[in-house]
Amino acid sequence: DLKLALNRSGIGSGRVVCELTEHKSGSEETFFEFVRTLKSTGFKIALDDYGADESDYGRVQALRPDIVKFDGGWIARLMATPAGAALLKAMVTTFKDLEIQRL
Repeated sequence: DLKLALNRSGIGSGRVVCELTEHKSGSEETFFEFVRTLKSTGFKIALDDYGADESDYGRVQALRPDIVKFDGGWIARLMATPAGAALLKAMVTTFKDLEIQRL
């Protein structure tokens, strides 16, 4: 329905970003199928609050989002130590290599 409404209004689905929060869903299989459907329809995917709750690198690899939004509290904790800052820098580089935007 959303894609039809967008087409009628002249807005391409590629201009819409669907934000997914990093919380456990009822069915992981259903969740991943939903994301595949959104992506196949042309919608962009943003993964919100990376570093909180259920987030991990494996989930990023599986979802292949267009954008990863880091959890602010998690960033603050990482930046409190040199090792944490180095880890953050490595993750940002890895996401960049995967052509994922970081916000």
